[in-house]
Amino acid sequence: YLYIDEDRGNSESMIDRLFLESFMSVGGYGKLLRLDLAIAPRQEKTRAVAINVGFRPPERQDKHSTVALTKVSLKGVVDVSNWLSFRRAFGEMTNYMLPEHMPSWNTLSDTGIVMESNEDRRTISPFNFETLASPCALLYPGRTAVIVPIQEGYASKLLPIAQEQKSFLPRREAEFRLERAYFLVAGKHTLLPKGTIVVFYVSHPRKEAIALARVTLSDTMTKMQALLHLGRGVLTEDELDRRKNDKDEVAVFMFDNVLLFQKNIAYGELKHAGCIGGANLVTVQPLSHQKLRWVAGREFQDGVNP
Repeated sequence: YLYIDEDRGNSESMIDRLFLESFMSVGGYGKLLRLDLAIAPRQEKTRAVAINVGFRPPERQDKHSTVALTKVSLKGVVDVSNWLSFRRAFGEMTNYMLPEHMPSWNTLSDTGIVMESNEDRRTISPFNFETLASPCALLYPGRTAVIVPIQEGYASKLLPIAQEQKSFLPRREAEFRLERAYFLVAGKHTLLPKGTIVVFYVSHPRKEAIALARVTLSDTMTKMQALLHLGRGVLTEDELDRRKNDKDEVAVFMFDNVLLFQKNIAYGELKHAGCIGGANLVTVQPLSHQKLRWVAGREFQDGVNP
């Protein structure tokens, strides 16, 4: 049950915060849950945020029910090794069956995910299906990723739950946002198209990978356009100025579905596994499907339980 006075000036960030800290963080890794949400009819902002993270009206609505929206939610990773258990749990919870075999990334770009029930057949894009089951990461065969280096000072603000030592200082707005912004040198957005899985690597002195996330938007834009996203990031306007090019442009990517590693992966382990190239993670680096599976398998449980 979520009731928010949407006439208050800070209601938008409060809605994000409550979804982030309540709905999107419940349950342990690998457990598929059903989340039911009751809101007041006038809470249009809350409804819009809920739909954006995968909530939908119930298939069958009891006239006495207070549930306005519902979703399934998995905090963890699905790949070919646990697709069947995920498929079974998803079917039992929604009455929709997924393909018997996990589709390849190339196939999905043409066909999408097919969901079938006794009464209905739907096709949904891989991005939207991942949103329906968020905050999960679906590692379809052939899906690749990128490793993105981030300085510890920025990581502690943009991914605050990953801090080794919690801070008593006032918290930044970005911490409470379901979608957050990371700023790059202009043109780099082409390395992170929408739907890309990101592995965040905290550079010196920690030198370890700490989380997965998913890109929701990626673009090079003017500084004035980037300022609109500044509240979802952790840079100041002066820091943004230092990153812009001579055309007054900067790249930004937005991300959601943050999955923190249960045990961070040290630089030495990443190097030994072949996840780090000759550039030694001074910039964005591609990660093959096999290496992505190694990173995910190193961190998340294999099982998916209904």
